[in-house]
Amino acid sequence: MLPLDNRGRTVQAHGGGMLPWGGRFYWVGEGAKPGCTPGIFGDGCWPRELELSQDINLYSSADLFAWTFEGTLINQAGIRDMPCGGANARTHPCRMERPKILYNEGTRKFVLVFHLDSAAFTPVPGAAYSGHVGILTADEVTGPYTWVRALQPDGFGSYDMSVFQAKDGTAYLVRSIGAATSDHIGVSRMAPDYLDTSHTGVCSFGPRGEGVALFQAPDGSSDFYLLNSNQTWWDPNPPQLSRAPALCGAPWRLLEQPTTGGTADITYNSQPTFVLPYHCASGRTVLIYLGDRWNFRGPGGLTNASYVWLPLVPTEGGYQILNLKSWRLRDFCERSSA
Repeated sequence: MLPLDNRGRTVQAHGGGMLPWGGRFYWVGEGAKPGCTPGIFGDGCWPRELELSQDINLYSSADLFAWTFEGTLINQAGIRDMPCGGANARTHPCRMERPKILYNEGTRKFVLVFHLDSAAFTPVPGAAYSGHVGILTADEVTGPYTWVRALQPDGFGSYDMSVFQAKDGTAYLVRSIGAATSDHIGVSRMAPDYLDTSHTGVCSFGPRGEGVALFQAPDGSSDFYLLNSNQTWWDPNPPQLSRAPALCGAPWRLLEQPTTGGTADITYNSQPTFVLPYHCASGRTVLIYLGDRWNFRGPGGLTNASYVWLPLVPTEGGYQILNLKSWRLRDFCERSSA
């Protein structure tokens, strides 16, 4: 069952991310998808336009339970620099996926980044690859957001993506780069204003995959973890977890699978989108796995996509997503490692 917002409507924030700000959690994500018929080979939808969200929405909460709709940050008509969307939105909508928001302390701007593409991943004129990143900025977390640009970071196509902000304020873009690197995941430093990558190139490559989420161990160690799915479009598959001592210049080492049990190989019927470090009043930190249950082959298809939020706990081999039918954050705050 989907959570309801303050209007009594279902929360539509798929493929999203979470920004703690001013005592609240801001959840940004894709709007509802119209739904589709699985393709002949199960690789996406037909027609492709039916798997596209029409907008990117923002919600806020003080407790991760009661959600307030803050507004639509951008819709298809607001897209620029692309042959899809904008003035062509009605006939040629764009793919707007996996939005995330960062706050830039230096510019005092909120920066919205998301995967931007044509419906069928067709390269725009003059580009060797499909796959862009759309970027907008705002003075307030709730907007209004102003279009900045669409770009291909480091000259590569950019697909499923996420972001990570280090304690020193340095931001990183992590994404599936696609055919140019055999679909490997790449990490790049972002420019100081977060409106591009730093042009020093991809600083580390992870495994092949999509559905990416990047997080750091909250136990005081310097280890970073990359959680991702394999590549089966909307169908769930076994997750991968990798570890590196640094985001740049160090290899990613594949760890044991972070799921167990009968649905382990479909990530409990979900795909990763974000890992939220929740800071308890006690000073402890609980990591929360945020996943999407796309429901591709279920009743109603993508139209009935929902969410899976589960505790992500440390193990001797890395981390494990606990498959719990119900759980209380308070209990994990009391027992989680500092």
